[in-house]
Amino acid sequence: MANNGIGPFIESQASYPSNASTVTIEGPIGENSKTTLSSIIDGTSNTALLSELRRTPGDDFRGNLHYPEGNFYHHNYVPNDLTPDLFRTTFCVTKDFSPCTGVYGDYATRYITMTARSFHTGGVNMALCDGSIRFVKSSINSGIWKALGTISNGEVIGNDF
Repeated sequence: MANNGIGPFIESQASYPSNASTVTIEGPIGENSKTTLSSIIDGTSNTALLSELRRTPGDDFRGNLHYPEGNFYHHNYVPNDLTPDLFRTTFCVTKDFSPCTGVYGDYATRYITMTARSFHTGGVNMALCDGSIRFVKSSINSGIWKALGTISNGEVIGNDF
């Protein structure tokens, strides 16, 4: 799925959980995004583009490319973290390995955060904006993981992740 930065992705701020943070930091891909390579000032080798997102059997929305809610993931939590994803109640199928909490009921009030998860032991495969592929361990430092999720916060990450 596509890196949407540090979430949440909010379609309408008219209705979202009162205890939810509305601070978002831009990733390279968003709804109607116009990100160019030159706008990735953190560097294409320091910015995640795509990562795995583990789907749950049934009507789970995660990974569904036919709706805007399903094709993003966020860098709020390290890979395979078990903090519940937040998205549409109707399509939230929680499992031990991929928990979720439904926080909205209709298209107009989307409030979404999703974590990169995989079936691989200990991490996820990730594509960087420079086209390279890396296996990122679940034990990655959360500050480095968050820095990989943004395009213009000025972090220098290096190759040690």
